[in-house]
Amino acid sequence: MNKDILKNINMNCVLYLRVSSEEQVENYSLSNQESTCRKVAESRGLNILEIFREEGASAKTANRPELIKLLEYCRKHKDNIALVMFYRIDRLARQISDYLTIKRKLFELGITLMSATEPTEDTPTGKFVETLLAASAQLDNDVRGARSSQGLYQRFRDGLPIGKAPLGYQNTTVGEKQVVIPNETEFQLVKKAWDLVTTGTKSTREMAEIMNSWGLRAVWGKKRYKLRSQTVCRIFRSIIYTGVLKYDKYPNEEVVGKYTPMITKEQFYRVQDILDGRRTTPMGSKRKVDNPNFPLRKLIKCHYCGSPLTAGICKGNTKTYPYYWCRNNCLKTVSSNKLEEILLNRLKEIQPSQEAIDLFTLILKTTYDKRIKMLQERKKTADKELFELKEMMSKLVQGHLRGTYSDDIYESQKTLFEDKILSTEIVVNDSTLDKYDIESTIVFIRALLKNLARAYEVSDYGQKQVLISSIFPSGLTFDNTRLLNSEISPIYRDIQVISEPDAHLRVDYGTRTRDLLLHREALYQLS
Repeated sequence: MNKDILKNINMNCVLYLRVSSEEQVENYSLSNQESTCRKVAESRGLNILEIFREEGASAKTANRPELIKLLEYCRKHKDNIALVMFYRIDRLARQISDYLTIKRKLFELGITLMSATEPTEDTPTGKFVETLLAASAQLDNDVRGARSSQGLYQRFRDGLPIGKAPLGYQNTTVGEKQVVIPNETEFQLVKKAWDLVTTGTKSTREMAEIMNSWGLRAVWGKKRYKLRSQTVCRIFRSIIYTGVLKYDKYPNEEVVGKYTPMITKEQFYRVQDILDGRRTTPMGSKRKVDNPNFPLRKLIKCHYCGSPLTAGICKGNTKTYPYYWCRNNCLKTVSSNKLEEILLNRLKEIQPSQEAIDLFTLILKTTYDKRIKMLQERKKTADKELFELKEMMSKLVQGHLRGTYSDDIYESQKTLFEDKILSTEIVVNDSTLDKYDIESTIVFIRALLKNLARAYEVSDYGQKQVLISSIFPSGLTFDNTRLLNSEISPIYRDIQVISEPDAHLRVDYGTRTRDLLLHREALYQLS
């Protein structure tokens, strides 16, 4: 009779084994854990149904793949499992709340927990000891975390970057410290990328393509991935390249890094201005998908509901047909070729005359000369202001050394002067004077305005969008047959008015007439 009862007793168990990367070198290897658990199971007459191995996973969270599989396995086979065995309690969880939650879930299934090396008896004393052991695991984990945080903070204060080196640098060990040094192949390429984006002529998407063509890659683990525009944007937003360390976890602190800076602060802030000026999409809005087959998508709207036209390709038996349509079905579908033909006819309608182009480029040249003169005067004033600021900074330092100023006053005034000097140096070092070639710009404008329709046809996707947006800033609407609401930008409207035969007889909505423009131009030339 006793033998029959023993046959019906559930003597099955499952094993849970876990190691994290730093513990591979300790006495917690998977093979050691499995060997110990098997010996205990054998000594107690337990039959092992399944083994769950968690490799390189932290016990700080219960969101572990093998642990989740174990809980699901227990749920499905609850009538055939007596207990879950592990090497030590900290192998299962390092947070007491996680341990107790896992224990409760398994208890509801009629399954108990068992440590192969620690007392986990189902008695009041055993439960108390088990809870203490779980709390000890959390204490050990919290102490490790605190020591790690203190170590990272001290590393930050010492001017050493935290974590993986940014693109262009590499981590290496000197003595007992891990330091960051320039990567022989990537450093100059990333610096070249900073110089290129500083010109303000490239978007982050274009920079990603260029940097990928140079062979630069983002590294995650042991794999290398092509750079995306989001990654490139993060690179150009990182102040670490100036030799300054600043992290979100230490919001009110920054220190001078002990590594070779790639760029100056002046160049960094100039790039920030460029990126800020290019950020036109509100945060949280959906990202536009750029399809070179549909340059008019989002630019032309439905005349009836105001929704931007969307686009797609319809497949025929032997060919594909690109179409635009209103997402609210207010319009009939229109082929891409037909809509572009209507747009080209509209561009031909506003085509300026050669006389207007000549006058416009003349005005542009004189305006450019005035701006250059103003910038030269501004730079001259900034040079004088910079000299005075440095003199005042020198006097502040001397006064502090003599004891005239306290440390608090000195630090506050020093920071103030440094900020003013930096902003003034940006003006002094502004390369705008040498950045543009006005003659080449005029040649380009002449070619553009000479034939707007042709300029649109030979442009790429981005250039087409810029061209149409610059001419029709409020966009265009389509009503199945024609483009409406085509309000022209002021600069194109001025050129168009100059082209009209009776421009000297009227003023259209404040637009200067041809005679007025010529008169002002003559006065400028005489002065």
